[in-house]
Amino acid sequence: MKYRGFVFWVTFLLYGFFDFVCFGNETYTKKLIAAVLVGEAGGEGTKGMLAVGEVIHQRSVEWRLSPFKVVMQANGRFHAFSCLNDVGPEKLIKKHQNKKAYQAALHIAELVCDTPEKLPKITRQATHFAVKGFKPWWAGNHAPVVTIGNHSFYRLPNH
Repeated sequence: MKYRGFVFWVTFLLYGFFDFVCFGNETYTKKLIAAVLVGEAGGEGTKGMLAVGEVIHQRSVEWRLSPFKVVMQANGRFHAFSCLNDVGPEKLIKKHQNKKAYQAALHIAELVCDTPEKLPKITRQATHFAVKGFKPWWAGNHAPVVTIGNHSFYRLPNH
């Protein structure tokens, strides 16, 4: 178990360091964000993935973290983006990179990383999201600011 934690931190530090190193025309960060978008909202189409991309961007701005560090946030084995739970970033990329939604997600990841001002601003600066109809514990008394597809989006005060 200790070895597994060590491997996670080495991987995290390595990819955190190489956050913006290019592999072809895509950075590792963009590939990972695209895989997260597909994992969280691939069934919601482009609009749903854009909404999740906006949450990643909003957290990045407000929490002063790179988009990579936003998607890699975890509390123990539970990640902020549940599609990463029990799956490493490389496996998530491999799982989704050949799916139809991945190319659209990669374009959205490029917007999040390179030109966030071009994001459509459909989430009203939401910082969190959950499945529609489910009231997560972290939402407290906050109501969703918008619902898009099967997700409700929340704007919570800075953490």
